[in-house]
Amino acid sequence: MKILYVITSTTLGGAEKALFEVVTRLDRKRFTPCAVISLKPEGVYAQKLRGHGIAVESLDMPYLPLPFTAEKLAALIDKYKPDIVHAFMYRAMQFTRAAKKKAKTNFRLITSPHLNFAVRAKGLLLVDSLRRDLDDLVLCESENTAKAMREMLGYPAEKIKIARVGINTAPWNFSPEERAAQRVALGLKETDFMVFNAGRLSKQKGQIFLVRAMTLLKNRPEIKCFICGQGEEHNRLAAEIVKLGVQKTVTLTGPQPELAPWFYAADMFALPSLYEGLPAVLLEAMASRLACAATPADGVREIIKDGENALLFEARNPQALAAAITRLADDTVLRTRLAEAGEHTVKTSFGIDTMVRLHEAAYAAVCHD
Repeated sequence: MKILYVITSTTLGGAEKALFEVVTRLDRKRFTPCAVISLKPEGVYAQKLRGHGIAVESLDMPYLPLPFTAEKLAALIDKYKPDIVHAFMYRAMQFTRAAKKKAKTNFRLITSPHLNFAVRAKGLLLVDSLRRDLDDLVLCESENTAKAMREMLGYPAEKIKIARVGINTAPWNFSPEERAAQRVALGLKETDFMVFNAGRLSKQKGQIFLVRAMTLLKNRPEIKCFICGQGEEHNRLAAEIVKLGVQKTVTLTGPQPELAPWFYAADMFALPSLYEGLPAVLLEAMASRLACAATPADGVREIIKDGENALLFEARNPQALAAAITRLADDTVLRTRLAEAGEHTVKTSFGIDTMVRLHEAAYAAVCHD
């Protein structure tokens, strides 16, 4: 069974990571991933996929769509002649739906939102409503997303299945020596408290509120914040850091090929997102035994129980985030307890094998309908 994947981008992100894990872990006796097509210019996951022998093609689409994108995508679908096309993220879903009408190849279409579409603009929701009947199956990354697709957007329940995001927890074990070496490389003292965030630099991810929270902690110069990623908010964040005078305590690191060393070095992970699907980066932080603080955004509530395995704080509220950071910085016992409970949550409920097997079951189901 040949499967072609279409995704909006191949930069660092939860949807991109999920696609990578699924594509590289499929049972090759039953499923053949023929290629991954990225609408936007190639990111780090393009090279990672090629390293596993997966063909990657990019349509180099900028932020605003280009003419004939659907036609170009249809031509690539006809080139690979897949049995199934699996589209990840909103733009990839819409362009793949449009391409389905133009392609000569007859294929089954599976879409995966990796986002609660209810937060989209009304015009984009209208576009989605006009094309959703082209889907053979909607495979949601969280129960929250599935509920929103059914109850808020009117997707038929019989077309929706859930394959919750899972991660490979094996790489997240680390030694005190590795942690110390990474902190030295970052210029951190033993007494410094490192707050870490990683993801696309976008309004959705709320990093601007993390920067503003750090302004409220100017009296705590030992608290340092590192933000990994790239995206359209980079210049705004950089300007805000200068404007608020926190250049000595907030660092934009740019995109990083591996997050594990950063997890090694950090004392906590902060996720100030305004909305989410089910954030893989939060699972990775918890699996690496980091105390976490996050907003109760959508699928986050399927992971975190406030005060039991992490802390929750109000979205768009720098004061609440600063309070969570201070609480974790000042309470080693709490930090350790949350870190251990978070690791247990991920290892028992969000394994990578389950996610991959659910994808395989979905592929088999649509081809045997």
